[in-house]
Amino acid sequence: MTKGSDAQRRAATRRGAFFRSIFVIAVFFSTISPALAELLHGQVVRVSDGDTLVVEDSNGAHHKIRLLGIDAPESAQAYGPAATEFLRSQALGAPATVHWQVRDRYQRVVGQVFVNAKDLGLEQIRAGLAWHYRAYAKDQAADDRLAYAAAELTARTEGQGLWAEAELTPPWDWRRARRSPSQRQNHSAATPQRLSPPPHWTD
Repeated sequence: MTKGSDAQRRAATRRGAFFRSIFVIAVFFSTISPALAELLHGQVVRVSDGDTLVVEDSNGAHHKIRLLGIDAPESAQAYGPAATEFLRSQALGAPATVHWQVRDRYQRVVGQVFVNAKDLGLEQIRAGLAWHYRAYAKDQAADDRLAYAAAELTARTEGQGLWAEAELTPPWDWRRARRSPSQRQNHSAATPQRLSPPPHWTD
């Protein structure tokens, strides 16, 4: 066997290792959602409903937050008040960290909120007080999508919260049914503020 052949094999091995490393890095970064690129720290000062709260930052500014990845029953729906009260018990008055990058058309920050190391959206799903909002799951990191979907399946199986009911109307259907034709047209045409990737949150 020649020295040239050995050198070629070593070079080929190095090239293979290089491309494998590039592949691993690409896969790693593909699981990181750009929608969670910004951080907001503050205190939860108000809970509006089962998927919306207000965080006050260190400068005293208030930020309305729409929880990423979930959709809770509206206040006028069954379990709407229960979802609000549960979120209030988990968050009100507590220090919070919000991972976000987009605002919806109502100027709310859409983000993943952590209080005492708990993901509030995930806790709402586990309690059976929110749906995993699959229509917008692509805005979540891959591991969060899996965790939220698994939590909903467990809550359904165990009959937690709203899953104890035989008939349910998801909040997105409930809202759609109550819009007038002109509201539905305006809603479809509305474009939220966007960074990258384009957000899809409109409710």
